[in-house]
Amino acid sequence: MAEQRDRVFVRREEEDVDEEEREDQDDLHGNRRRRARVLAGEIPLEGLLRMLAGQRVVVERRRAAASNEELVSGLKRSGMLNSEAVQHAMLTCPRGSFVPEGYRGEAWVDSPIRVEEEDFNISAPHMHAQLLESLDICPGDRVLDIGCGCGLIAACAAVLAGKSGRVVAVDTKPACVKLSQDNIAHLAATSSDFAAAAAPVTILRHNAFIPHLQLKGKFNKVCVGAACPEERLHLLLALLEPSGGKLLAPVDSDLRLFTRSADGSVKQHLVSSVRFSDLEVRRCVCVCVCVWGGLFGKM
Repeated sequence: MAEQRDRVFVRREEEDVDEEEREDQDDLHGNRRRRARVLAGEIPLEGLLRMLAGQRVVVERRRAAASNEELVSGLKRSGMLNSEAVQHAMLTCPRGSFVPEGYRGEAWVDSPIRVEEEDFNISAPHMHAQLLESLDICPGDRVLDIGCGCGLIAACAAVLAGKSGRVVAVDTKPACVKLSQDNIAHLAATSSDFAAAAAPVTILRHNAFIPHLQLKGKFNKVCVGAACPEERLHLLLALLEPSGGKLLAPVDSDLRLFTRSADGSVKQHLVSSVRFSDLEVRRCVCVCVCVWGGLFGKM
């Protein structure tokens, strides 16, 4: 029986390797598919170095959690989520409620999701936790989410800011504006916990690099969901209130937290090394689309 079990194990192991090898036939060495996995964060740095050296890299498949609760519990257990407030926000705003229908099977996996047809990414849950914890959003905060994508960060920020707070989310892509609008409106209609706790949320189609009188100096917490050119950081810092605040933004390959004081001085802190897609730097017409609970007239 022991020999039979060993043979079964070997056969399954060989089947797994064969499956991996078939996937790697995307080009001569499977490099195209592997590069995609590196960019998605599935291959660690040491794996990338081995790949460049021509060695075989076997990618560990991340197991999907059975539910949002299990996903969040796993983040807390692994030390990637420490704040009780952020844990509550992530439980109140299930990732599966924000992922487009065709990608729901990936919702409970701690990996980023590429929504190819709409040309945007949904960050991995551990990255969402890091963003929210780094900003330290408190009740009453005025929060701006730049590059809102599916609206998940904006929704979590609304829970953290509470009824006395305010959240505005912007994106340049009409599809992302509508997706965020629909997701947050649906959550507000179906979750009494969210409806009872969350701040008003406003969604805008807007390029954050274009000056907007109704955005400039209105927020004490700003979260940037895509890489910002360093030479344009001053345009985003101008969105913070004159009394100061925090701006969290990927710059090059670093996630940086900028803290501006009332005297105008700015300190920055390196949070982690990350890879985000780039913010769109272009001129466009600002189009306002308002969603559940807020208009600029209330700001």
